[in-house]
Amino acid sequence: EVIGTKTVTDAYGVSKVVDLLDAEMLLTLPSNKVDAVVEMIRGGDVEPGTVFQFVSSKLLYLVRDELVRLKIIKNPGEFGIVAGDVSEARRALAIEGFQQGKIPWFAFTAAAGGAGITLTRANTMVAVQRPYSPILYTQAEARVHRAGSEVHESVNIIDLVSEDTIELDQLELLANNADLREMILQDHKRLE
Repeated sequence: EVIGTKTVTDAYGVSKVVDLLDAEMLLTLPSNKVDAVVEMIRGGDVEPGTVFQFVSSKLLYLVRDELVRLKIIKNPGEFGIVAGDVSEARRALAIEGFQQGKIPWFAFTAAAGGAGITLTRANTMVAVQRPYSPILYTQAEARVHRAGSEVHESVNIIDLVSEDTIELDQLELLANNADLREMILQDHKRLE
């Protein structure tokens, strides 16, 4: 049920009217996650060739648009994207361009890019948002830490976690689940 409308403005200054119920669910700026990624890139904390993993494609696009708006990247094509709304052809071009060093930064959602792609050019993956599914996260991490990544001395995984949010509880829960899975696997091996 629509209870009204609200005008929202995107990172390019384009305004649109949305249903009030939809507006309540929109990710908008300012965002501490967008700010953190922008500062990591602008400040040189991560190098070109870094991969950013998201859960929400909306947040992924907010980051890309903010990098363009601030002129940190010249155009959206410098931030390769694999998300659910990206065609197979554009996805392949983005992956190829990143792997060849033609695209400096790469971002994907865990659902769309968590399997079937190789991003071994990256020696760093920044988990901007962690999926609740440990399997999705493990698959996302495996995009950069797989055969071919041995060209790097190490592969770094950085988790961006917001203070005073549910994210801290989520990380603890995921760690406990991983420990539980390991115990079950060890028990299973002993029974064999």
